[in-house]
Amino acid sequence: MQSPELNQQKNRQLSLALIVLNVILVLCLELTGKLSEDESALNLLLAGISATVLLGVFAFGYKGRGGRLGKWLFVIVLLLTLGYGALIWYAFQLGKAFQH
Repeated sequence: MQSPELNQQKNRQLSLALIVLNVILVLCLELTGKLSEDESALNLLLAGISATVLLGVFAFGYKGRGGRLGKWLFVIVLLLTLGYGALIWYAFQLGKAFQH
């Protein structure tokens, strides 16, 4: 029988692998197909949001060693996603202003 600490370590590694796989799949969605410039930018925002949500669940779901690093990574990814989202929103609003 395995110790609970060893099981938690395996679960943590599996969770990180699944998070990375999901983000890679979203990026593959963004890179394949003939998307317009707007759809491409929104898909990159979708990749950032999905990475932020998954990393947040991981950081606050697992306690113990490595939890602090997960929370710091979550905060960094959250700030980057919010900044990119604000930049996309600003670009769309600027495009609406020059449309007339």
